[in-house]
Amino acid sequence: MALTEAQELKVCQILGITPINLEDQLAWIGSRFTAAVQTAIEAQITLWDAGAGTKTVKIHPRESNKGVETNPMMARADIKRNIAILLEMPEWAGGGMTSTLLRG
Repeated sequence: MALTEAQELKVCQILGITPINLEDQLAWIGSRFTAAVQTAIEAQITLWDAGAGTKTVKIHPRESNKGVETNPMMARADIKRNIAILLEMPEWAGGGMTSTLLRG
């Protein structure tokens, strides 16, 4: 199985990584990148594209019930974390490359 070029670019945008880093990681994962992993990543991309996290609201009980907190970044952080874990690079969930990827 393989992600399409468009899906790879979307993953790079979501995680804040370069295409070469993603390509290197996919090559390293090799046969562990199964159809199930691909389907799970595609599902996360679909959630992202559907605007996940743009309408997240928490209700805080108050006397007047006016305690509303919006936190759209929480859902987006979950999507980033899920994709990063599926790609076996949980450190990518932080939003970008902070160090060089070295594989020996």
